[in-house]
Amino acid sequence: MAARTPTKSAPSGPPPGRAFALPWPLPALLAWSACWALFLALHDLQLPV
Repeated sequence: MAARTPTKSAPSGPPPGRAFALPWPLPALLAWSACWALFLALHDLQLPV
């Protein structure tokens, strides 16, 4: 542990902002479909949304 010198400020791993190596439409489509599924599920339960 002591041999590690703080030369790198960022930890070794994916750069910030690129945590997922997916094309940009896929996470947006997944989030959109998840929101729609939640909305439809709440609507089917007759809850006031």
